[in-house]
Amino acid sequence: MDIRIIRSRVGWVSHYSVYTSSGLSTKYKRITGTSAEDVAIPYACKERQRAYNREYRKRYYEKNKKKIKKRIYDNRRKQREKFREWKSTLECVKCGHSHVAALDFHHVVKKADNLRVNDLVRNGRFGKAYKEAAERCIVLCANCHRAHHWDEKEAKNGT
Repeated sequence: MDIRIIRSRVGWVSHYSVYTSSGLSTKYKRITGTSAEDVAIPYACKERQRAYNREYRKRYYEKNKKKIKKRIYDNRRKQREKFREWKSTLECVKCGHSHVAALDFHHVVKKADNLRVNDLVRNGRFGKAYKEAAERCIVLCANCHRAHHWDEKEAKNGT
């Protein structure tokens, strides 16, 4: 027998399902004089639902802290490896150098909302890093990147 308390148009109702040999038989019984607090349903209102979920997640985290931290560490490590593999397929657009450690992402258009790709990767925001690199950046090796900024600075100074 499965007994649940549910909210209906007429008020709080005890809903119990009894399986018979001919199939499922469902019966409803009106409960008078009860409220959400009486039946202790955590999802009766949104505020109570949020409070209940917050407490539940907190208890779950405390109970499974090692497992959760290990899962997060493993997922970040896998994502970092995938990012390195993707970066290893790229090469400098000026000289063709393709070593992963020497490649930089240069923002073509300078804007205040440009995000540094390496900061995004370091903070675990890999999806945002892929998007930023693909939409707003060109790939330059470290030497070409430094030379590019040197040339921009010289052009601005008029030397």
